[in-house]
Amino acid sequence: MSNKIVLLKNAIPDVMEQIACAPKNVRIYSPYLTSDVAETVIKAADQTTAQVFTTFKAETFATGGSFIETLRSVFDSQFQIFSVPDLHAKIVITDYAILIGSQNLTRGGTKNREATANSFPSSLELGSCHSLGNSPGPDISMRPFGTCHPPPLFYLLLKRNKIDHRFRCNLNLRWIC
Repeated sequence: MSNKIVLLKNAIPDVMEQIACAPKNVRIYSPYLTSDVAETVIKAADQTTAQVFTTFKAETFATGGSFIETLRSVFDSQFQIFSVPDLHAKIVITDYAILIGSQNLTRGGTKNREATANSFPSSLELGSCHSLGNSPGPDISMRPFGTCHPPPLFYLLLKRNKIDHRFRCNLNLRWIC
């Protein structure tokens, strides 16, 4: 990968274009997920192979940094969701591109002049699709779901927001600890 394009604008259209080129095996890393912005980006990917990595602290939801409703919508659409404590990176990886930047998948993030670096193979021009092959994701060690437990505030948050029993019991989160 040698072509790098740095954008100082809302990167969502570019992210959507790259996901449309390669909807399978998409990995999305964003500490904050709100509103239709996050849902639109995530749901553009193939839910059987895409992975979503985010933080999951009660304080984040209580302050509006992320919306429990957004997470629930993504969960209800059968996406794999992973909790990464202290995640700060904003990365989208497809088979065709790696987009790394400062923009969160939030409505507020679309209004800021954020920086995003897009990396493509040297033969790739923006607007066309060429495979990068199996590009590795960021180095994150994960333990299988069930080997550690979600923080207690997680359960209080679900109770406070009156999330139904089925969602509480079947939440498809994998805690990285």
